Amino acid sequence: MAINEGSKKLLPIYILEVLKKHTDSDHILTRQNIVDRIQNDYGMSCDVRTISRNIELLYDAGYPISRYEDNRKGFFLYQREFEESEIRLLIDAVLASRHIAKNQSHELIDKLCSLSTTHFKKKNRIIDSTDRCSPCYNQSLFYNIEKINDAIDSEKQISLMYNSYDTNKKLKPRYEEDRVVNPYHMLMNNGRYYLMANFPSHSNMVFLRLDYITNVEEIDENVRPIKEIENYENGINRSELRTNYPYMFSGENVKAKFRTDTKMVGDFIDWFGDKISISKCDDNGIGDDDDIIVRLTANRNAIIYWALQYGKKVELIEPTDLREEIKHNLVEILSKYSE
Repeated sequence: MAINEGSKKLLPIYILEVLKKHTDSDHILTRQNIVDRIQNDYGMSCDVRTISRNIELLYDAGYPISRYEDNRKGFFLYQREFEESEIRLLIDAVLASRHIAKNQSHELIDKLCSLSTTHFKKKNRIIDSTDRCSPCYNQSLFYNIEKINDAIDSEKQISLMYNSYDTNKKLKPRYEEDRVVNPYHMLMNNGRYYLMANFPSHSNMVFLRLDYITNVEEIDENVRPIKEIENYENGINRSELRTNYPYMFSGENVKAKFRTDTKMVGDFIDWFGDKISISKCDDNGIGDDDDIIVRLTANRNAIIYWALQYGKKVELIEPTDLREEIKHNLVEILSKYSE
């Protein structure tokens, strides 16, 4: 069947789509293969000579097409916006996210897979069988992210309801009515998504779980300048957010000194970044040869929580008031297991 003039205009687009979906260096199509694909996928008939002419047009336009004269086999795209390894990394990030509902996770993964060939998804069938998400997750998450992002860009306040899960595993409002906040930044940490915000009646920054937020609406009121927020007089230092706030707790940052051994260096870097300071113990030979001193700056509450988490392997030396608070926490914990 001959193609009409209107269909001819679409043929280069169809050829490019076939090359995107079905070719790479391991999957090369001949001109006849492309003719068959176009007939099957788009219901259009054409001949191999038309395919050759249009591929040359695409090649001259700069598309990364390897041709028969280049490889003596056929035609394929040799370059894409994302390599398969990069797409796989993005898919793994979606799978590792604890705040994305199962259906939304699958939709995202399908979109990522569409950036590569049909052969990519066949090689990664495991992404179709993930079942890590609960149906009770906040289904309005992506919509809320879009609205919050618009408000941050417009430097406007938002109203929202902050929730928590009840014993029926359903989100339940924490307050009797929606709260107004000054939104500043959204970030991912430990597989969860947070909003950095400030309640107008307070002077500190808080970290709100985005998957706990509902009823988001932008308000026609300008946000408070971030320099008026405690500890943010110079704005948000994004490089320090994860290292200073490993658990997204609110509160002040303090300098801490830990005693540990060399085997724990990797754990310190994982949680507090590579700006930690490491030195040999200065305790006149007391302790093991592998003992070291680690100094860092981080959120006060996070240091306490982390020290309790790694209590068998680290000892907080300074500041002394945090050391005493950890002792108090340990006494309370021990009392729960004393009988």
